[in-house]
Amino acid sequence: MTGLYQFLKKYGVGIGFGVGTLLAFLTYLFILIGFPEGQPTKKELYEYNIFDFGIISSQWLVYIAVFLVLVFFIKQAVEDPQGSIKPLAGIGILVVVYFITQGMSDGVLTLDMVRSNSDLIPEGEVFEAGVTTSEDVAFSDGLIKFGYFMLGTAILSWLLGLVYGVVKQ
Repeated sequence: MTGLYQFLKKYGVGIGFGVGTLLAFLTYLFILIGFPEGQPTKKELYEYNIFDFGIISSQWLVYIAVFLVLVFFIKQAVEDPQGSIKPLAGIGILVVVYFITQGMSDGVLTLDMVRSNSDLIPEGEVFEAGVTTSEDVAFSDGLIKFGYFMLGTAILSWLLGLVYGVVKQ
């Protein structure tokens, strides 16, 4: 395992950027090759499936990253149970914040949302702007709020790190 760590320590960033560059290049290539002539509508573009490779490869990269994080976290927790208390507490806090942001989302449909995708209207319901709700919109709204929280936390951590560095000097 030490050999793998040393290999990734030396070449990991290059491998990551290389894989990302290759996938981005292939995605653009597939888009350019499959792009229809003229000025296609959004509906026509969806039917061509030219963006699928980029979306699917991105999803697989996320799945692989989550799997590897879980495997190495479980390995770390088994080897050092005392040291895994802080990361578990951090994960617990993130889970609580996730459920809070999901609870804060209302899922209310607006006229613009329905114009862009009429499938958002739940079956059997009559659309009324500001009153009709959708589970899909509520889930997305919760994820966006969670993303804002994570972005704010990252920026705050960065600023506190800068201040700490200045004060320490």
